[in-house]
Amino acid sequence: MDILQLTYFKKIAELENVSKASEELMVAQPSLSKVIKTLETELDTKLFDRVGKKIVLNNNGRILLAHTNLILQNIEDARAEIMDSDSKLTGTVTISMQAATRMLPDILLGFRRLYPTIKIVVKKQLELATNIETDFHIFSSRSPVSDDNTITLLKEDCLMAMAKNHRLSDLEFVDMRDFINDEFIILQDHKSLSDMLEEYCHDAGFIPNISLECDHQNSVLSLIENNLGVSIIPLKTWNVKDHDGIILKPIRNKNSVRYINLRQRSNGYLSKAALLFKDYLIDLFASI
Repeated sequence: MDILQLTYFKKIAELENVSKASEELMVAQPSLSKVIKTLETELDTKLFDRVGKKIVLNNNGRILLAHTNLILQNIEDARAEIMDSDSKLTGTVTISMQAATRMLPDILLGFRRLYPTIKIVVKKQLELATNIETDFHIFSSRSPVSDDNTITLLKEDCLMAMAKNHRLSDLEFVDMRDFINDEFIILQDHKSLSDMLEEYCHDAGFIPNISLECDHQNSVLSLIENNLGVSIIPLKTWNVKDHDGIILKPIRNKNSVRYINLRQRSNGYLSKAALLFKDYLIDLFASI
């Protein structure tokens, strides 16, 4: 088996569909089917089970995928270390984000100005895993995260956001019990904020009426501004300054904070470019 075969195998395994893998890789479907057959012949075992229209990794396939991931990562690490040994300020840094995504353009532009020869690739990773697939992963939590591969970038307050013409907009503090009849708007795939909202409403004796779930922070803020609902939002990383029609209020008797954390992958080689990016992020969030 060769590196190209393993690369194709990894993509097929991730998508559980040869046709989709063919489209993403721009490789003919028969060629990918041949890769599977070749690997299974060479290893003398089946790697996939068919479930309906999907092909799903069996136990042997999962073993091969785990080793494939290590092999491909080692190759990327070797490439990065070789580039570092040439003393050239180049390379690629990969990141994924579950939090502070509104800051992404500023993060990329600021780093590009400092290090124009270093490439940043943003990848999607919704589930937080201990062993991440990117150099760095930015995520939020309700409490500080303490482990060898994670640092806290920022601690920020979370406040109740409402339209300027909301009935409670003149109060200095708000009580969650006052929102029992309100509609709530939440951001999809944002567990720390959703958990905070549900906990606070539960403590106030009701289940929140979540009328809208949005896939982007701008959508949440625009809906709140138009008095279509309320929500708990972070003070710093969501940058509400662009939405003049929103008022933020502290929640009475609640220590509403969240933490923005940076996790680096625990295995493999971190390039000089990645370490520069890490230092840049630490300085950037410290200045917020």
